[in-house]
Amino acid sequence: MTGGPPSWVYKRFANPLLRTLVLRAGLGRRGDQNVMRVLRVRGRRTGRLYDVPVRMSTWNDKRYVVSLLSGGDAQWARNLRAAGTAHLLVGATVEPVVAHEIQAEEKSEFLTWYCQQPAHRTNVRSGLGADPSNVTPAEIDLMARQHAVFYLEPAETADRSRPAG
Repeated sequence: MTGGPPSWVYKRFANPLLRTLVLRAGLGRRGDQNVMRVLRVRGRRTGRLYDVPVRMSTWNDKRYVVSLLSGGDAQWARNLRAAGTAHLLVGATVEPVVAHEIQAEEKSEFLTWYCQQPAHRTNVRSGLGADPSNVTPAEIDLMARQHAVFYLEPAETADRSRPAG
């Protein structure tokens, strides 16, 4: 498995470039697998808003993000876990979402499916540190322990599912 903090290349070059392409050029508007969005989440200590490019997946008609770098314990994942809400941005579109971190069997099922998707081969290899053509159950278990996975529900849907009062 890969690990360690994101390199300066990601922090200083790749992430700002991807943020700009997603926000200004609308990169990643189409499709449902490996779609780029900017996740805007409030910092758990500073309260500051942070924008990070993420790749989204659609599984069972729900949208998910996987913390691929930093051994799965990325700052954005810790911030999202603490905040519970965020915004997804693409172009000028801003969508409020509620984040639900998935666990246990659901997480293993998702990661098994994720590793089998051709659109995610590069993410599986570089972000999860596995060979996507031959992922074992033991590797899935290790990924599930090391990498956060969040289901992102539109905030308006989450608000309607809460009981009134």
